[in-house]
Amino acid sequence: MTIYKQYDSRWGRKNYNGSSSIGTAACGPFSVANIIVEHKPINPMDVVKFMQKNGYAIRNQGTAWSGILAAMKHFGLSGAKKVDVSKSMSEVWEYMKNGYDAVFLFKGGSRGGVCWTTQGHYVAMVGYKFKNNKHYLKAKDSGCRDHDGWYCYETQMKGLIPKVWVGKMDGSKPEPTPKPDAKYTGKLPALPKRGYFLPGDKGDNVGLLQKFLIWAGFSVGRTGADKIYGNATKNAVKQFEQAYGLSPDGKWGKKCQAKAKTMCK
Repeated sequence: MTIYKQYDSRWGRKNYNGSSSIGTAACGPFSVANIIVEHKPINPMDVVKFMQKNGYAIRNQGTAWSGILAAMKHFGLSGAKKVDVSKSMSEVWEYMKNGYDAVFLFKGGSRGGVCWTTQGHYVAMVGYKFKNNKHYLKAKDSGCRDHDGWYCYETQMKGLIPKVWVGKMDGSKPEPTPKPDAKYTGKLPALPKRGYFLPGDKGDNVGLLQKFLIWAGFSVGRTGADKIYGNATKNAVKQFEQAYGLSPDGKWGKKCQAKAKTMCK
């Protein structure tokens, strides 16, 4: 999937709001752009310019809440609205299961070992699944933490979401998820002698693992299959474990390998 990053060298150092650069403060327009690009081509700088021109890029703050809704409507998301999540997320789930995308505003804090931000951060959500009585969301994080891919709301987000906006591109449908009969045609890694991979491991087998995780829909970071088991790969493994009912310790071992084999030809 295309994920626009604020820190991209093409624009990361450019001014956003008179006090901060795009790389540090433009998560608002980039979250909207990361939704739009799911449906049609867009230059994220067009959304940045919209925020700046209409006074939504606020000095010493970031992006005004009202700017998210305005940008969604301006760039073609029909039915765009802010959802009241002060008491429940149920309305958000109803919209998302019917093909709507969403922008979540995170407040500072961590949950389930995931720190989304220390202050405030907008993140695009472009996929939704309900499994084992839990809600899973496909995130496109424009920031430097690179929290891209599937995350569980209950274990990794709950209590951190004060604001949500939803919108749907005309004619769009819910994002397809891999079918049960879809099979991986690549090669799985050989486990190391200890029986599992750990952060710091390197080599061809780590690269094979990363390729499988990417196929399964989990981001291993901006550098892709770089053959290094870093934090992004560890997070992808934890997401895989959570998605398939395994204990999420971030170590790719025998149980993960066994599940992966059922997904291969």
